[in-house]
Amino acid sequence: MGLSVKEIYELTPAELFTALQIQDDQSEYEFRNMMEVARYISFHIWNSAGKGLKRQQSDPQKLLPLPWDKKKQREIQSPKDMLATMFGIARTHNKTENRKNKKK
Repeated sequence: MGLSVKEIYELTPAELFTALQIQDDQSEYEFRNMMEVARYISFHIWNSAGKGLKRQQSDPQKLLPLPWDKKKQREIQSPKDMLATMFGIARTHNKTENRKNKKK
């Protein structure tokens, strides 16, 4: 994460959660990139080895399907859930602002 122990202890739970979530997203992004590279390498190996056997594949996703190839249907949030989320964000923001004001 690139933070010292002291900096980690100074974070609020919400800030720590956000930092960990960002780090997790970055590692997932790197993993997906590596898997896409592996898919295209295997796609080209499969097609070059299969030229004489006529077993070529035209789509890398069909040769090596990955979990994120499937399209997710967006979940529609109810107005009540949206309001609860907005209040939660506002509450967290207010706590952070209050803490910053106390430090000054």
